[in-house]
Amino acid sequence: MAPKRKRQPVARPRDIPTEIENTIRSAVKALQRESTRRDISDRDIQTLVFDPLQLQDESLKEEIIQQHLTNQKGTIDILSQRIWESYQQQQLARKVFSLLDEAGKGVVVVQDLQRVAREMLEEEVNDEDLEEMIREFDQSGDGLLYPDDILRIARLVGLSE
Repeated sequence: MAPKRKRQPVARPRDIPTEIENTIRSAVKALQRESTRRDISDRDIQTLVFDPLQLQDESLKEEIIQQHLTNQKGTIDILSQRIWESYQQQQLARKVFSLLDEAGKGVVVVQDLQRVAREMLEEEVNDEDLEEMIREFDQSGDGLLYPDDILRIARLVGLSE
């Protein structure tokens, strides 16, 4: 008779505050319960995972669906880590937005970028370059950057703490 192998403990996703980890685990478990009854949809993911954490990451929705389709062992831990990373990135993007929008207007304008460039880079950046940067990331086309635009930039550059 072959000796029984000890089960390796599943690694706890690193650096996740207990409150957030519990929310993530509850959300993923609810999603798993739901997926045993039927195929999960974008709406299920939104309701069970994204809304409780106020997440906005479309690529993560697809990743969650793929994890459930492949039904990999450790899905909860894999998704917990990925959701946590997305959550952290979103929180960091909010901090960046607050830094840029010092006056609390709810938008970032060229003058905000100019101020930050002066303070942090200790140099002037010409307005044309800053306006071009805004045009590149401005989803609404109104010449202003909103929190969602900053979040897209954060994801594009892989912003993390």
